[in-house]
Amino acid sequence: MKTLTFCLFYVLAVSLATTAPEPLKRPGVRITGVKILVSDMNEAIEFYTNTIGYRIRSRAHYPEMVSLQSGDLELQLVSTRRPAQAAYSGTVRTTFGFQANDLMATRARLLERGVEFIEDQPDSVGIGIATTFKDPFGSFRTFQRDCSWPRWTTRSSRQHL
Repeated sequence: MKTLTFCLFYVLAVSLATTAPEPLKRPGVRITGVKILVSDMNEAIEFYTNTIGYRIRSRAHYPEMVSLQSGDLELQLVSTRRPAQAAYSGTVRTTFGFQANDLMATRARLLERGVEFIEDQPDSVGIGIATTFKDPFGSFRTFQRDCSWPRWTTRSSRQHL
């Protein structure tokens, strides 16, 4: 009986192992940088370095382009003659966000520097909270904080973040 049970268990284990789904394949494409169109390169450098906190990686193509760095992500400030015309609608759109470990302190620091925020307080977005601001060129950017631990459920319980 023990031999039969072992054989059945072995056959079941082997069949499960051979029918496991294939691991997901990497798409071969990844985001390595983001281009931000700006109408005043010097103002953009001031904002994204002194206000947001990125460091200059390269001025090799100044004033047409300046590369900024923070961690693995490169931001490229690219000169344009067309200022942003978009209005914040709160609808589906593509944007990128900055991670803030202390969202409320980051927000307070930026408010002191005159950065315009879209909402009065951060709000729930996905598994975290976020706050949206306007850069000097009319583009909307987001600061976010992952709140998956501990799990926040109400605005009043998150206000100390």
